[in-house]
Amino acid sequence: MIKKIMLFPIRVIFMLVGILMDLFIKAECWGGGIAFMILAICVVLAIVNQMWLQIGILAGIVGVGVVILFMTAEIKLCVEMIIEKLA
Repeated sequence: MIKKIMLFPIRVIFMLVGILMDLFIKAECWGGGIAFMILAICVVLAIVNQMWLQIGILAGIVGVGVVILFMTAEIKLCVEMIIEKLA
């Protein structure tokens, strides 16, 4: 019983971090969707104009965006697992 009382503030902090990560992921998905649409238009224009180096650069930007999205989802998952262990 005392252990749960002592761990309650830590659990609350992790719950707040989880909520903030959830908001960040939602904002990132919304912004990423718009950014990926713009990048897709740029890729089409680069293909039409045969700018192969720019296509590679844009593909790298998309790759980094996807990796960042997966990493934030992984951090959110780890925070949720820590909250479950503290319960």
